[in-house]
Amino acid sequence: AKIEPRERRLDPARPAVELGARIRGLTPYVGASLELENGERLGVRSARPEVGGLDVGELRAEGGRLRLGCGDGVLSLLAVQPPGGRPMATEDYLRGHDVSARARVPA
Repeated sequence: AKIEPRERRLDPARPAVELGARIRGLTPYVGASLELENGERLGVRSARPEVGGLDVGELRAEGGRLRLGCGDGVLSLLAVQPPGGRPMATEDYLRGHDVSARARVPA
């Protein structure tokens, strides 16, 4: 069956383990993405679930990593793809993008 665009959107209210599996299943073919508060879509190419304590939907840059608070756990984003750009390591993305301006992902 064809993958619908809504199936590509990552819902931070879901468990981090589930989102990590979805990203692995959709990459590299159609990819998964987050919709940020400012309407921008950030592609997620690689991620790893972790134990953590962020609010659901909170997006935080910590030590060269970008972490997303999920319904159960935290998803550490390892590789992302900005709109119109190429996939890159999260550490490289954070060098040129200010995440504090869009610190929450709509749940």
